[in-house]
Amino acid sequence: MDNVDNEILFVCTGNLCRSPLAEGLFKKLLSEDILARSRIHSAGTGALNGREAAALAIEVARENGFDIAGHRARTLKQEDVEDADFILVMEKSQRDYITRLFENSHEKIYLLKSFSGKKSWNKDIPDPYGYSIEKYRSSYDIIEKGVRGFIQYLEKHDYL
Repeated sequence: MDNVDNEILFVCTGNLCRSPLAEGLFKKLLSEDILARSRIHSAGTGALNGREAAALAIEVARENGFDIAGHRARTLKQEDVEDADFILVMEKSQRDYITRLFENSHEKIYLLKSFSGKKSWNKDIPDPYGYSIEKYRSSYDIIEKGVRGFIQYLEKHDYL
């Protein structure tokens, strides 16, 4: 994409909860200047194109000061993987899926939770879909730590 310094892709399964929350929070935390030079988006390994974000995910986003009500799910495509500088997945199974399907993708795939602290480098972020608002909030808390840690990583390595 022209005039883009970084392309960052968040991936979960359905692209209804975790990846839209991560995308929305990431956008909220970046300056307008950095946003103007970046492409931040999300997709799902098993998404049904056009579905709205889960109602409870929308509620949790609003509780945390951003809006994902306009989000529409999209299926992960080859171009997404090829164009991304960083791909942040919520689960090891998503990382494995992407590396199996798309050659040379393993070097840019990271577990989002790996940015939230040493003890969580190889852990999944639980999928709250179909559960209570408390599960959504719990997953969001982990997503927030990961997103903030990822931003610190980008800043430390002069990507932002």
